[in-house]
Amino acid sequence: MTHLRCPFIVKLVESDAVSIPNDVGQGVMIPTQTPVDLPLYRREVRGFRQMTPAQRAQSRRNAIEEAKLASFEKFILSLQIIAEYEPYLSVSALDEKAPRRYALLISEARWNRLRRQAAPTGGRSLRARIGSLEFDILTHPRLNANEAYLVAAEKYLLYLRPKLAENGYVVSRSEFIDRMPDSGPPLSMRPERALRELFEASQTASTAVAGAENGINPCPECGGKTVPLSPGAAFCLECEWDNLKKL
Repeated sequence: MTHLRCPFIVKLVESDAVSIPNDVGQGVMIPTQTPVDLPLYRREVRGFRQMTPAQRAQSRRNAIEEAKLASFEKFILSLQIIAEYEPYLSVSALDEKAPRRYALLISEARWNRLRRQAAPTGGRSLRARIGSLEFDILTHPRLNANEAYLVAAEKYLLYLRPKLAENGYVVSRSEFIDRMPDSGPPLSMRPERALRELFEASQTASTAVAGAENGINPCPECGGKTVPLSPGAAFCLECEWDNLKKL
């Protein structure tokens, strides 16, 4: 099973409550009990009682990865509620803030197009680096083509507790804990604008400029900006058009 990349930190614990430090000011830290008792996922396995220890350990790992996927869906649902709308993604404005790593969440259709156009770094992510900033471009089935969310990659922390059950494992979770409340809320934006800003601010911008000087035409479908990947091969940042070879 491929390990899932999440736009938040996941920590495994062995109890139904975790003590975490809470800064109450003037350098005073008070431990706060965070419950890890919200039902999240159950994995029942046929013949579980007859499994070897190694097989049970693998089943536990699978349960954890599947629970991460379930928690990712919970995270998307929360983003759809709490994210603030931002018409444009300004990389220069992000560079003035504390977080260095971000996750940009887009639909599977857009993500699959990007994956055809650039070599993935592995798993279910694509990555862009702009100066000191890093962006994981992630996807989830619940996102539609007109949604995109930007969130600091280490802003939220989630505790998971996998427990042995009669015929498998059950996994409970905590609430999502905001580790960086001063970094601002997650942002909601138009995906084509967010991707355009990333491409224009990244190293591919120089390739795009060179391609434009060499006669790369506007998109024949919408007239938008195209980005060349090789001589005669380009894709549009504003619609679904491309002339890339099919795999």
